[in-house]
Amino acid sequence: MRGAYRDSEEADVSCEICAPAALNESASASIARRFSLHENSLQILYEENVFSYAHNWGVYFGPQGVSVDPCNVRPFHKVYHHEGPVHSNPVISDIEVPPMTPAGEWPVASVLYDGEDCSIIGDGAGPPTLKCAQHPGLVFAKDPEYDDGTVICDIHRHHRAYYVEFTGQLRMT
Repeated sequence: MRGAYRDSEEADVSCEICAPAALNESASASIARRFSLHENSLQILYEENVFSYAHNWGVYFGPQGVSVDPCNVRPFHKVYHHEGPVHSNPVISDIEVPPMTPAGEWPVASVLYDGEDCSIIGDGAGPPTLKCAQHPGLVFAKDPEYDDGTVICDIHRHHRAYYVEFTGQLRMT
């Protein structure tokens, strides 16, 4: 009988539930609009000043399934800014292939998970982890649009690096 099976594993069938992007949202604004148990995301972008060649990291909080637009961040909020190195030689720019996030702890300038402070913790060798009080850490993943190149806004170039999805409330402090 066509289409009939008892168990999806036995039939080697997988199911992914997708939802369309909102009508007022451009198609390129969708990271991975899909069924998710999570409501929110943190996204990390690597940033380069085209005049000073300063390289910084920006962390943005917003809805799950939507890419932050660094030129117009709404509905996202920038919750952390990490000052990185200045490259004195413009030929040596790593904006196209961002390095790993630096080792250390970045306090997220907000309160997530019902009033518990959170931090982004990196070891400099792999993706960082979002750690909130006693909750297990959530490891960031490579952004699905990492290979799409840079986004230019005024004097800055931005490259998508990492994201993590979670459910929790945001209160700006």
